[in-house]
Amino acid sequence: MVQTDTTSSKFSTYQLSQGYNSMNFQAKEIGRHMLYFVIDSQPSNVVIMDVLAQA
Repeated sequence: MVQTDTTSSKFSTYQLSQGYNSMNFQAKEIGRHMLYFVIDSQPSNVVIMDVLAQA
């Protein structure tokens, strides 16, 4: 999910193969990105990444 100055959210669905425990993430927008997993209808803790413009 991406949080910006607007009140909209976007989401993507990924499927990890058995044995994998990591994934790459590349932010395409400035703002707050929140990642979490849902397994058997149980969400994980949220990982928050604040993406800023390069100086």
